[in-house]
Amino acid sequence: MQIVMYHYIKQQQLAPGEEPWFLPADQFERQLDFFQQHYEVIHPRQLLQPQFQPAQHQVLLTFDDGLADHYETVFPILQQRGLSGLFFLNGLNYEQHRLLNVHRIHYLSRTLGWQQFQDELTRRLQLVPVQSTFIERFRDAAYQGLDQTALLSNLKSHLNFYLAPADQESLLTDLMQELGVDEAALAAAYYISQSQAAEMQAAGMCFGGHGYTHYVLSNLSAAAQQSEVQDCMQWLQHWLPNVPLPVFCFPYGYQQSYNQDTAAALAKAGIEVGFCVENRAVAGIDWQDGRWHLPRLDCNRFNFNA
Repeated sequence: MQIVMYHYIKQQQLAPGEEPWFLPADQFERQLDFFQQHYEVIHPRQLLQPQFQPAQHQVLLTFDDGLADHYETVFPILQQRGLSGLFFLNGLNYEQHRLLNVHRIHYLSRTLGWQQFQDELTRRLQLVPVQSTFIERFRDAAYQGLDQTALLSNLKSHLNFYLAPADQESLLTDLMQELGVDEAALAAAYYISQSQAAEMQAAGMCFGGHGYTHYVLSNLSAAAQQSEVQDCMQWLQHWLPNVPLPVFCFPYGYQQSYNQDTAAALAKAGIEVGFCVENRAVAGIDWQDGRWHLPRLDCNRFNFNA
């Protein structure tokens, strides 16, 4: 079984030389054409059926972060084709009416431009200590093999992986406030709304958890990881009209981004299936090993020539 991961999908094209930060909708449609010709696109609920076993001819479509694109662009395309997807949501962004830090980084880099963003970060990072254990954990893993510049990968690594959560939060909050960003209005346009999620659920789309704050789980204590999982799932149960699936996708998803404390947190929250990011198909051993870290492929790294 192939599990494919998507983020931004837009009804526009990348400009010449632009960093590929989103997938154009026409490319998404061509990928779906390929999947429907060569695979069985399974419904997410099939994963929870007692007799289900993954097979080579199956593909599961997953979408991270509850982005507005998923309602505006993805949902109509899936509906038209009679397909379903699994959409992973957080929680803090809705309850605090702001962007998640990972999306603050995306917004700031595109609004300021990478040179100004780099200058702003360089000045601020001199005042914030990086965590040596975090660097050791992620230096050889973060953003490897992706189509982006070394500068972009280095900046994103520092902000997403090398800082303590409190320092990451403080740095990005200060920068957003200094720029006078109306985060409540921005967040309302950035993510799917409650009514949109309800419409998607009614049409057969499924939802799961993605961490309450989207912090790197392995950079947190065991207790903090439990809170990340439980707070996210409890919020989803309250916010969605129907109960979400007992499934959870690790933020960032690298093998270094979760650990045995994560497995314990999933078990305590009643999660039946967990998802990571690894450039391969699901193997039998993945399904037999508790199903708590099934590999997903980035949509940009799937071999459509196979």
